[in-house]
Amino acid sequence: MIKILDCTLRDGGYINNWEFGFDNIKQIINSLSKSNIDYIECGFLKNIDYKNEKSIFSKTSQLKTFSNAHNLCLMINYGDIKITIFRTAETINSKPYAQISHCSFDTIIVSSVQGIDYYSRC
Repeated sequence: MIKILDCTLRDGGYINNWEFGFDNIKQIINSLSKSNIDYIECGFLKNIDYKNEKSIFSKTSQLKTFSNAHNLCLMINYGDIKITIFRTAETINSKPYAQISHCSFDTIIVSSVQGIDYYSRC
C-alpha cells in the first residue's frame, strides 16, 4: 500500500522562511486532513522561541493549536534539538503526544500520538 506524506509546510518554508501565517498554516493542515493525506509534515521541531505564524515548532504539542488530527509530524535536523528530551513522551492531559517515529543519518521525524495510534514514516 502506498502512503502519501505532504511536506508543503516544511519544504515550502525554504522559500518563505517558514512564515506562512497562522491562518494559512491552519487552512493547509485542515485541507490536507480533509483530503485524506496519510501524513502531514507540519514543519521543523527546533530549539527556538515559538511563533505561531511560522511552521517551526519548539514542542510537538503546539500542533494542537492548528489541528487535532492524528497524522501530523515534524522533522528534526540532527543537531537542532537535544534528542534526550524524547526519553519520555511529551504528554497532553497525561496521554502520550509525541514519539520519534523515524530516524536516519541526519533526520528524525517526530510523530504526534493520540492514545495508542502510532505511525511512522518509512
